[in-house]
Amino acid sequence: MEEITRQYGQLTKAYKRLTYTTQRFLTLTRDARYHKRHTLEQENEFVDCRDILIKRFEMCYELTWKFYKILLD
Repeated sequence: MEEITRQYGQLTKAYKRLTYTTQRFLTLTRDARYHKRHTLEQENEFVDCRDILIKRFEMCYELTWKFYKILLD
């Protein structure tokens, strides 16, 4: 039971981070549509945020899989 609680806590934190990163990415995307010119800094921030979003999704997927595996065993 303790392992399930620990895994659930990790999963909850990961989903909160994914939600925050998704909101940040959507904000950057929306801002990019309104501004036709992009500085190199803005482009780098957009690419970094996209990469972080992908990584966070992968983490959530793996943690969800591990959580269900423990839950069903």
